[in-house]
Amino acid sequence: MRDGNHGSIRQQINFRRRQFLQVGDLPFAEVLSLGTIAPALKAIDSVRKDRIYTPLVTLRVFLGQLLCADPSCRAAVARLIAHRCSRGETLCSPRTGAYAT
Repeated sequence: MRDGNHGSIRQQINFRRRQFLQVGDLPFAEVLSLGTIAPALKAIDSVRKDRIYTPLVTLRVFLGQLLCADPSCRAAVARLIAHRCSRGETLCSPRTGAYAT
């Protein structure tokens, strides 16, 4: 039996996906704030380093990667570079090793 709302649900999902991709920040920045996930970060990252790919940034970049038409690591890193550039932050390498490991 076919669900009559199937097209409608798919349209809603695509609409929400486009909304996440159009925000000026990395995807999910509002719902995955540092305060929201601080307890989990504390548990997994006891030795804090000054680095670009913090657990929070990595999570946001990964979630954005899942939502984009081009889900490659290279495209995900390019989006992070564009994001950092737009904020006047130090740019990271376009190589994917630091993100993908």
